[in-house]
Amino acid sequence: MAQSSSKTIFLCNNCGNEYSKWHGQCPACSEWGTLSEFNPPKSRRKSNGAPAKETTELHTITHKKDQKRSSSGLSEVDRVLGGGLLTGSMILLGGQPGIGKSTLALQIVAGCGEPALYVSAEESEDQLALRAERLGIKSKDLHVSGENEILNVLEQVSVVKPSLLVIDSIQTVYNEDLDSLPGSSRPILVEVQALVSKANFGTPQRNTNGIDGRRLSMLLAVLEKRLGNIMGMNDVFVNLVGGLKIQDPAADLAIISAVASSSKDNVIADGTVLVGEVGLTGEVRSVARIDQRLQEAAALGFKKAIIPATNLKNKKSFNGLKIHGVKTVREAFQYIF
Repeated sequence: MAQSSSKTIFLCNNCGNEYSKWHGQCPACSEWGTLSEFNPPKSRRKSNGAPAKETTELHTITHKKDQKRSSSGLSEVDRVLGGGLLTGSMILLGGQPGIGKSTLALQIVAGCGEPALYVSAEESEDQLALRAERLGIKSKDLHVSGENEILNVLEQVSVVKPSLLVIDSIQTVYNEDLDSLPGSSRPILVEVQALVSKANFGTPQRNTNGIDGRRLSMLLAVLEKRLGNIMGMNDVFVNLVGGLKIQDPAADLAIISAVASSSKDNVIADGTVLVGEVGLTGEVRSVARIDQRLQEAAALGFKKAIIPATNLKNKKSFNGLKIHGVKTVREAFQYIF
């Protein structure tokens, strides 16, 4: 019997839609040259039939004495962790790129004094060795791996049997039995606030919290040139609620609408979500993964969504969410104000 070959699909790098055949222009977002070939992995492994882990009564755990914690070799790390590394715990180490997460993780596994496996899914073993040499780490109980397939990592764990496992970084690890790519992400809805007031000094202020100030300057220029809202003598303050920082151009429409709302003293209706990149001519351009964004908005109870008209192609329906497609910022304002 002939074996069935794996199905080939084509993914759009801009909007995330998939197709059974290649297109020069993505039918969903109308962008050119964004489709890439992808072969979903064929499932090779089946469950080994291992029995499910038995449940434990809570009182049998709470009556136990405090479990012993292992020192990381770094006093400040032990203090942050409440006294050291606790058996069975999982620790997520986060931070900006280049801040030193990998260096700190390597120092922890070397300082714990127990067998450890360091899975470097982003860097090669040689790169990791150079870092270890720079830090003066010569632990014989430290094993390193450049694997990034989770089932293979688990096989290595069963062989090495480490007391401590480090996966650097977790978003680059994938499961070959799943069709999703490494780093699949969930959209986060952000509330944008804006305040426009008359400038009290000669030079108007442009203050931002959570967005690029240069992006705001571009949007203000579009607002003034294309829609006639004079902003030259006004102070403009833009804030993202919750202290978030974003670089997604899909927030352009929300930012420019918030500024216009404050300038006009015209409130945007509750339950409205705005998604779209704004171009220099005032056009609203398509954004990636519009279905996931709208699904999240519907789940959170939003009632109206203003999105790019080009993203309306092949759009799905979402319960309770009325969707409007717009081609320009001026058209978006007709729905908003």
